Amino acid sequence: MAATTRLQLKMVTPVQTVFEQAVDGVSLPTRLGQITVLPQHTELVSILEPGELIVRDGDKTFPLAVSGGLIEVANNTLYVLADSAQHATDIDLAAAEARTQQLEQDLKDQTTLDLNTYSLLQRQLAEERARLHVAKKWRK
Repeated sequence: MAATTRLQLKMVTPVQTVFEQAVDGVSLPTRLGQITVLPQHTELVSILEPGELIVRDGDKTFPLAVSGGLIEVANNTLYVLADSAQHATDIDLAAAEARTQQLEQDLKDQTTLDLNTYSLLQRQLAEERARLHVAKKWRK
């Protein structure tokens, strides 16, 4: 009579708690690539990269765009400390496309940018591209 074990997910941003519940698994982007955390996962600490985070709970899937942060897996709990997280259905596709185009244009003139500004623009562009990818992929 084994009980079904589920993964506890605690996902927060600086402004809100995004998830705090038991789930079947979470796929997320890290520095070393996309990983999936399932119940009883080994302990882990990693950097969360901009990209697609997918929460699976039974037959439901919750896709989000994340902009980076940290993750920790300990005691069958996944802690996600994200800089920002947005559900696919909440992303303004037109605004994300416009922002992506503006950032790409800003980066074209690299010769006048200092290293810090260039790095910041690169990071912002990666975040916007992640939002665009998630929004386009999950729109019905």
